[in-house]
Amino acid sequence: MGSSRILCAVLLSILLCICNVIGQLTPRQRAEAVVADMSLDEKILFVHGTDRTSPYIGNIFGNVRLNLSSINLLDGPQGVGNGVRSITAFPSALNVASTFDTDLMYRFAEAMAIEHKIKGTNVLLGPMVNIARVPTGGRNFESFGEDPYLASILTSASVRGIQSQPMIACVKHFANNNQEYHRTTQSSNVDERTQWEIYYPAFQAGVEAGTGSVMCSYNKVNNDWACENQLIIDRDLKGRMGFKGFVVSDWRASFGTVKGANAGLDMQMPNSDKFGSALISAVNGTGQVPLSRVDDMVARILAAMYAAGQLDYPRPTGSLTAIAQSPAHNNLARTLAEASCVLLKNDGGILPLSSTMRRIAVFGDAASRTVVSVGGGSGNVIMPYNVAPLAGIRNKVTTATNVTYTTTADVGNTTLLLASVADVAIVFVSTNAAEGVDRSDLSFSPAQENMISAVAAVQPNTIVVMQCPGAVVLPWANQVRAVISAFLLGQENGNAIANVLFGLVNPSGRLAVTFPLNENQTPIANSPSQYPGVSDQVTYSEGLLVGYRWYDAMGQTPSFPFGHGLSYTQFEYSNIVVVINPSPLQIQVSVQIHNLGPRSGAEVAQLYLTYPDTAGEPPKSLRGVKKVTLSPGATAIVSFDVLKERDLSIWDAINTHDWLLIKGEYAFHIGASSRDLRLHRSFSLDGSDFPTPSPTLSFYIVQQKAYALGISRVIDGGTSTGTVAVLANINNVKGRVWKLTSAGELRSVYDDGMCLDIKGGVTNGALVGLWTCTGNPNQKWNVSSSEWGTIKPAGYSDLCLDSKSAGTAEGTQLDIWTCSNLPHQIWNLMSLASAGPVTASSTSTTTSTTATTASTTSGSSSLLTSTSTSLNTSTSTHSSLSSTSPASLTLTTSPSSYFTSITSSAASTSFTTTTATSTPSTASTTNIPTTSALSSTPTASLDSATTTSLTSTSRVSTTGPSSSTLSSLNTVSTTSSSTAAVSSASTSTSSSSSGSSASSSTPTTTTSGNTASTTTTFSTSSGNTTTSHA
Repeated sequence: MGSSRILCAVLLSILLCICNVIGQLTPRQRAEAVVADMSLDEKILFVHGTDRTSPYIGNIFGNVRLNLSSINLLDGPQGVGNGVRSITAFPSALNVASTFDTDLMYRFAEAMAIEHKIKGTNVLLGPMVNIARVPTGGRNFESFGEDPYLASILTSASVRGIQSQPMIACVKHFANNNQEYHRTTQSSNVDERTQWEIYYPAFQAGVEAGTGSVMCSYNKVNNDWACENQLIIDRDLKGRMGFKGFVVSDWRASFGTVKGANAGLDMQMPNSDKFGSALISAVNGTGQVPLSRVDDMVARILAAMYAAGQLDYPRPTGSLTAIAQSPAHNNLARTLAEASCVLLKNDGGILPLSSTMRRIAVFGDAASRTVVSVGGGSGNVIMPYNVAPLAGIRNKVTTATNVTYTTTADVGNTTLLLASVADVAIVFVSTNAAEGVDRSDLSFSPAQENMISAVAAVQPNTIVVMQCPGAVVLPWANQVRAVISAFLLGQENGNAIANVLFGLVNPSGRLAVTFPLNENQTPIANSPSQYPGVSDQVTYSEGLLVGYRWYDAMGQTPSFPFGHGLSYTQFEYSNIVVVINPSPLQIQVSVQIHNLGPRSGAEVAQLYLTYPDTAGEPPKSLRGVKKVTLSPGATAIVSFDVLKERDLSIWDAINTHDWLLIKGEYAFHIGASSRDLRLHRSFSLDGSDFPTPSPTLSFYIVQQKAYALGISRVIDGGTSTGTVAVLANINNVKGRVWKLTSAGELRSVYDDGMCLDIKGGVTNGALVGLWTCTGNPNQKWNVSSSEWGTIKPAGYSDLCLDSKSAGTAEGTQLDIWTCSNLPHQIWNLMSLASAGPVTASSTSTTTSTTATTASTTSGSSSLLTSTSTSLNTSTSTHSSLSSTSPASLTLTTSPSSYFTSITSSAASTSFTTTTATSTPSTASTTNIPTTSALSSTPTASLDSATTTSLTSTSRVSTTGPSSSTLSSLNTVSTTSSSTAAVSSASTSTSSSSSGSSASSSTPTTTTSGNTASTTTTFSTSSGNTTTSHA
């Protein structure tokens, strides 16, 4: 017995040692170790399918001797495909792309991967990322639209979502599978620059997101079959892009053994005629395929499996008969469907409808008889149910509402009378598409279009809802009041469209494809060489002018442009801010968005870039997308993803065959669509228009905590020397962006030579303003290491930056006063950009707390950021502010938002704190949450337990925001579900004023538009001439 125990202990120790060694190996190293132990026959069995002997669409047998699992492949662009049942029928990928929301794309992909895992899948054959070059393309509903930037960010989110599970994503179809017509025989002839700038970026994004596999396509690329094209697979995908996974053929798209293997194809599907015995002969017989190439093929496949956790324990298990559908996924399907509906037209605000209308007349087979919710082919899914729009409408109205229904064929005088006496008529029309064939045109059937015209002729309040797989033409658009493009909504079709029609959901979808005026108004119309091709030669002669780029370059006005989509509220854009770090090049662009309307809604801000003329680019190209949700009256600062050098570069196909940055004049344009651009900003990359700060600097808005917990009031230093700094609303933009230097200076971003300065001596009541940077001690500050903390003159531990007389109103001057740690002396440096290192967050937590620590640290600076926030308020008592101040903040962070944690050795002082659950109030005011896109791991230490009481005898504000002006701090859309907590103070204190601030300056009030600001001038101790700023 004793010897057995000793043996078991020894074996356990050996096993632990092996596990420790394995834990230190990369997936590729683990794969190579297995490959070294495989015979050639075993290797060959791992690089081809089993000729459909498995119920999966593709299958590779496992290896019992080496304990390797089988590989099961299934389609999945819209859910678990290939006829599998008990799954969720999500909206199409084009629908999810129309949300312009990477967070929703991630959730969509993650949910699909979960269902695939339950069904026993190893490789999810998606996402499909081919650009929608051909408007009638049969598989456009599986795609992410016509723009390479949008397709790229959505591909990245999709791959990350899929591979958040023990699942391998398969980005397809590489490359240029942009039409279904003659897809197995035609050659897509594309120039190198167009390839890299239009058709490769989504695949590059998939590679950078870590996709385990890529599928090569049926077609030829420049007259070489894609699956044996050495230039695109070995040189471009595996070489220049650095792809480490495996390349699998589309089904029966392998055309040669030797050429395919040597070009970089790693797996043949679904059979073995090229990579079975023929490959053994090519290795052992003719030697045309090196054994090292076969070893690499197998190693790439196994490495992807190891990276996905498919060969570790416990191993993923599943069965095609298992039930994968769930209530949670049904709800997600509805959310995705609702968010993807695009409101194209809404004349007179006819939508949303009232649920108490007396009569609603519904027309069209698409409303009930033949509801089109999914596409065909690989993207098809078996729906567990399909909610018809007619049923959805009837479920939303009261019993007093009479809803009539007429099929397309039954439209006539009698049924049109129903339309004429109704309060509103809703006409549903549909068209569909499928893999293997392109649509014949962009129109709906003549019967459906005649139905629209007939109904509109008798009912002025006619609404059209379109179920379509991509772009369509609307010759009847001017006859109707409203149009909604629903695309393919999946199983929740009727529920989603009813919620949008009746305003339970505010539409926020945007067109990922341009809708032309007519069949002839497209980049490839009337040119057979471009489409469908001549003698199977398809020439991409439009080059970079794909989608909206062509309309811009040709001066054509489409029916509805790329990026278009209306809302039931209105949004105002203002205050574009561009911050440039030159080395390495990083550009952060932000904009302020305000909800002017009466409803909460989501706005999709879009950033477009115009290149210098010498670059030879289209008039503008999408370079940023950010979605933000705002309550009525609320405002947000929206920061786009940081642009790097490659984002501004063009592909040099002549000399370097690499990305090339063109020097010269660029311009940013921000707006609600490619044709609705509200703000513009030109800049030069040679630094002539912008300061060239050190790449280690970050840029900040400095918020004061006293007003609504610091969300609305910020420091405005103006733009002219001598201007006294004041508290301002966020819309006073030019003087509100600062950079904190290593010397402790707060320099104006808009004038690198201007610093925040203290007038005269550093003493109580000394005003603070803008002055030429001199290096004088009066221009140096110690910023607390806490997120909310003090800002002190360098060398003074008892004096703090304050607002005059503890005021919080707009226009209140800033001065220096004895430190009290009260909210009017507490500030937050809210980052707009950072050049620091970025990493992805791997944790997800949510915390609500009311604690914040105010540290006093001499000689240390804080680079604290808070981004992508979701803020809510609750009520507390605060004698120095108001009877209803916000008491709880919840910050939502994600892989696209981060904190930089700076530790401090100084003792910290906290307000009295309690833990509370945040609940939004209903009052309305301007609140400023922020979004940003720099990625890093949240590392800030957030303490919700510390409780310290604080008393003070320094100045106390006698005024503050009234309860009527305080409102909930509105939720901002984020790009991931990861969260972290940030605290705010809830203070109960009884204090009296022990001093007042004096000023020799007389403020003057000026008005610009609807904004009034107080401006004061002062002279510095150096005797420079006083100047003023309005």
